[in-house]
Amino acid sequence: MNERTGCMKSTLSIATAILLAGCSGTEPARLRVSMTVDKTVVAVDDSVRVSLNLVNASRRTIRVLSSDAYDACYDAFEVYDAQGRQGLMSALCIFAASAVPGSALLAPGETLAIEDWWRLAWTRFDEQPISPGTYHIRGRAVSEERDFRTDLRQIVVTN
Repeated sequence: MNERTGCMKSTLSIATAILLAGCSGTEPARLRVSMTVDKTVVAVDDSVRVSLNLVNASRRTIRVLSSDAYDACYDAFEVYDAQGRQGLMSALCIFAASAVPGSALLAPGETLAIEDWWRLAWTRFDEQPISPGTYHIRGRAVSEERDFRTDLRQIVVTN
């Protein structure tokens, strides 16, 4: 390797490191979110229990939506049909002073468990009720800075 090639490799390494740092932000995985579902095959008139586990993987306290806000006013998940359309849940959220969702503080290393229910009968795609087929679900947790999502999981809906 000559001096010029070594210099180019060094410059390329520095440029790549800067580019990756710019893409990932200051701390890319501050909040780790994992999801489990109790069923991957479900009837149209049934429900799926969605469990999220949030872990603060940063060195600072993070403010997140409290666990009791989910299933009441916010969904801890997103559902998509085979065409990639996001389903809308038709739940009623009453914003009385005492019912306004609160927040929770997660200290470094602390975890928060969230339970929510996907009620298939409440789900609409372009104002149409859910029908048998393959759907995708992913967990979603809300923090003070942004939403965090899990990978998509497949759910098969039957009659």
